[in-house]
Amino acid sequence: ISGGVDSSYTIAKYMNPGAGTYRLTHGIFFNIGIYGGAESQTEKRLEREAVAIARDTGIEYMCVRSNTCLELYGKAHAPIVPAIFMGAVLGLQKLFSVYYYSSGFSAGEIEFNDADAAYYDWLNTMCLSTGNTAFYSSGLEATRLEKVRFIKDFPFTYRHLSVCLSEDQHAGNCGRCAKCTRTMAELEVVGALDKYREVCDVDAFQKDPAYHWGYLILKSWGKDSFCMDIMDACKKSGKTLPVSAYLGAARKWIKRGGTTKNRKREKVENK
Repeated sequence: ISGGVDSSYTIAKYMNPGAGTYRLTHGIFFNIGIYGGAESQTEKRLEREAVAIARDTGIEYMCVRSNTCLELYGKAHAPIVPAIFMGAVLGLQKLFSVYYYSSGFSAGEIEFNDADAAYYDWLNTMCLSTGNTAFYSSGLEATRLEKVRFIKDFPFTYRHLSVCLSEDQHAGNCGRCAKCTRTMAELEVVGALDKYREVCDVDAFQKDPAYHWGYLILKSWGKDSFCMDIMDACKKSGKTLPVSAYLGAARKWIKRGGTTKNRKREKVENK
């Protein structure tokens, strides 16, 4: 239970599924201390949100704390996190016979990507399944934007959606990081942003298109699939972005040294 879009989609879809489908019974919050340590105010807030989500959706709550990938998270979290989280679940094989692992990408985006293992979670889940615990990659059938369209009809997300990347989010989503920006844009293009005023700074988002939409335009230039979906949805809906958004994208491109990539992330050297 991360509180994010992928996690919320899994909960919303499987807390009361139709006949013949495994119903969700338990949810785990993984505290790996990435937001200032396991006992930081941010981690405590996220855990409170996870407890509240479990309560509101009628599932049993659990928490797993570990420093297993703390040192690597800022450098190489994307290649290792699926194995770390599923490995933690395998430590509880006597509890879980089936575990839904929320996919980050849809089946149409599957590829063997050395930078992000979530691209091939369909394979991760099969390879890490055992005779006691079977993993299912939940959400492969939907893109991120389709997941947003789905969860917008579930009120628990209005109160508890947590998508922020900032280490200092003890007061909630920062509203300025990449994931906050992208998620608010997704909610806006599906016509649901106003429902999320309790967890998103909607007014600030709407007042600064150069910052928020500038980022989305920039990343769409770089072929980021999430941002490209958002921009395509804008075009289909007839939404017109102001000139300031495109100027903002150009400024960000120049500031990054003529690239759409984030050059701040540290790389792990092969040894």
